[in-house]
Amino acid sequence: MATTESSSAWSSLTTFVIDTAEKIVNEVEEGTSILFGWDTETPSSSRESSGFAQKEDPSGEYDDLDDESFNPLNGIADGVIGDIMSAQSGPQTFRENVDAFKSAITWKEPFIIALVAFQVFMMLLAAFAIRRKSFELRVAIFLVIFLLVRGSEYANDYLRVHYEEYGITQNYFDTGGVFTSIMLCGPLLIICICLLFSFLWEAKTLLVQVKRMDLQKKARQQEKQNKKEKVAAGASAKKSNANARKKKPVKED
Repeated sequence: MATTESSSAWSSLTTFVIDTAEKIVNEVEEGTSILFGWDTETPSSSRESSGFAQKEDPSGEYDDLDDESFNPLNGIADGVIGDIMSAQSGPQTFRENVDAFKSAITWKEPFIIALVAFQVFMMLLAAFAIRRKSFELRVAIFLVIFLLVRGSEYANDYLRVHYEEYGITQNYFDTGGVFTSIMLCGPLLIICICLLFSFLWEAKTLLVQVKRMDLQKKARQQEKQNKKEKVAAGASAKKSNANARKKKPVKED
């Protein structure tokens, strides 16, 4: 009797493992068919074609093992399918992300037009300041950009709640600040980099000019020193010739 019960339990456990494996295979096939549009067999037909039939448990001791709530492998299969679906749902490449961002924005909206116009104005103002080499104007632009970038986080948090009060049609202001970073802070930081390069270029030019003036000054000093040495050498030569003439004996007639 004990041997019969042991063989029955072993048979039920084997059937349970086989059924669980078939469920995982069926879940993967269904996920593959959803992703790629392939035609796959239904779970019932797959089970019939596999040649395995579920055996009845005469004792009824292991009937609760077929319940999905007691089957941990079903949760693993569902998690795998969920990961595959979530990976395929969003944009994958950089081009797809850019297209998704462009399509999510209403470019004819007054708020977006005003924001783009402001960025164009700041770029033109920075170009004018760089061309004129105005130190004061560039420093003022730096301060304005610093204040705007510093306050962008607070503005993003405020507009996320009150965007409708300013005539904005949709909520662009997510918690991560992606829209604010791309549309406001990004162009302003590019302007800052251009201004910084202009300062570095002017510093390099001034350094070259100072070095050139220093070399010219040294060259003039060296030239004056050479002239003084030539004059001194000529005077000493004349003096030595005069002394030589005085020491020369005079012949008597």
